[in-house]
Amino acid sequence: MALIIGDIHGCLFQLKNLLDFAQPSAEQTIVTLGDYIDRGENSKGVLDFLIQLKNSHELVHLKGNHDAYLENVQADPALYKFWLKPELGGRATLASYQDDLENVPRSHWEFLENSPFFYETEDLICVHGGLIPSLPMVQQKAETLMNLRFHTAKAHHSGKLVVCGHTRQIDGSPRLHNNTLCIDTNVFDGGYLTAYDSESKKFYQVNAHGERKSFSIEDIHSE
Repeated sequence: MALIIGDIHGCLFQLKNLLDFAQPSAEQTIVTLGDYIDRGENSKGVLDFLIQLKNSHELVHLKGNHDAYLENVQADPALYKFWLKPELGGRATLASYQDDLENVPRSHWEFLENSPFFYETEDLICVHGGLIPSLPMVQQKAETLMNLRFHTAKAHHSGKLVVCGHTRQIDGSPRLHNNTLCIDTNVFDGGYLTAYDSESKKFYQVNAHGERKSFSIEDIHSE
């Protein structure tokens, strides 16, 4: 029983409103698919909020490629220029820390360092990007799990539903393809932040205006 949340990208307003809308129980596992930072205006606030959320809920926070970018910049400042490219959105993250990564608290680095690359149950696999369909999860590589794209997805050999983010659905709608569900729904650029309840098979969405939508998996586009 999990509530799975797609790419957040610094959009704290949508994250708070989404959880208020979905109302996860204290017993329900919340799984976030990564990309907590970049592009949106409050990356610092998102990490603060998620760290606090761990006090009241079981939170599994996966690592996305943008989260790894920040870790890589910390390890090698030569990568700063790459991270600050407009298309990556690193400047927004830097601004949320008053333009100085020295202001990133140790708790934020620990949160990122302790983010796993996948979450697996008896009937579900969650990853940020994608996976190799023929391999068990323990044999998957981190770069694969963070960076594969949804349009290349093939059903995993286990038969489990795979839930991913990473591949932005510009129209703000989740997609189902080859038993893979993508819930990166363009939160930072006019779309929605999406949550999927694996038990009820319902979606919850909130946009930057606070508008809310809820619908079932039978209602979404399947390829």
